[in-house]
Amino acid sequence: MVTKSADTANLWIVDNQLRRAAETNGVKILGSPKAWTDLPWTRKYFKKQPKMGYFVWVKAQPSCPFFSCVNIKKEKTQQDLRNLVVIEKGLKVKIGGVCSALSLKLQGQHLAQGKIVIKQGSQVEYEHIHRWGQKDVVISDYKFYLEPDSQLNYTYKSKKSPQKIKLSNKFYLQERAKVKLNIIGDCQNTQFESLDEIYLQGKDSSGISNLRFISRANSQIKATSRMIAEAAGTGHLDCQSLNLDSTARVSLIPEVTVENDQAQITHEASIGRVSEEQLNYLRMRGLTEDEAIDLIASGFLKI
Repeated sequence: MVTKSADTANLWIVDNQLRRAAETNGVKILGSPKAWTDLPWTRKYFKKQPKMGYFVWVKAQPSCPFFSCVNIKKEKTQQDLRNLVVIEKGLKVKIGGVCSALSLKLQGQHLAQGKIVIKQGSQVEYEHIHRWGQKDVVISDYKFYLEPDSQLNYTYKSKKSPQKIKLSNKFYLQERAKVKLNIIGDCQNTQFESLDEIYLQGKDSSGISNLRFISRANSQIKATSRMIAEAAGTGHLDCQSLNLDSTARVSLIPEVTVENDQAQITHEASIGRVSEEQLNYLRMRGLTEDEAIDLIASGFLKI
């Protein structure tokens, strides 16, 4: 879904400056500091006054997908964003977002904390892509609040991993709310730490978490996926990694906590490698070994 560029983004941040806030019908966009000042009700979500970041308020059914772009352009830039997205009741919304460095050697730091509130009966499809440079450091911490009968399909993709990345995604589901989470990482020369937690707080809520990682040379991956069933809900955790190099280290940890005896939660995890049978099959059809491995890895990352 994320195919646009910054030139067509509704929201565009470069380093620590809000460059564009192009509102459309039904969607209000502000910098987080201005939202704190102009809309006092947002303070219960921000908790303390933000210095930088964005606020997106989807008040009515938008006519087209919403797209945001956050870039680091200057060397050794430190971003510290506090973001808030609120989607009102009964809407169907598509969101695309890209966070990236505009050069591979900027040594930037990207810190983003955010809350996404999906009100009753709304359906949201959100694809979030990261592309970073070789020396960047990224810390992303998001909380998602799903009101009754709301739905979220959230896909995070790390297409170019930085030197170090730490992800935290937490989901709080009320009655009959549903979330499907996909985390996809292609890692090389990076420390990748991921934590996702889905809290089934309301009756008949449900969650699915799919993790897919490619571990290439000198990658260190630690991914913990948790499902906490406080109510009678259903859920599944699926954690998988494909190891392509002997220098890679991977740890996948699915955790299930059931506090209601009517809940049904399952999990699975696997760490594998490319088989010689697969490689030989593709070589026989004219592919080089590197081309064959890339094709297998590409297929593995599709969910």
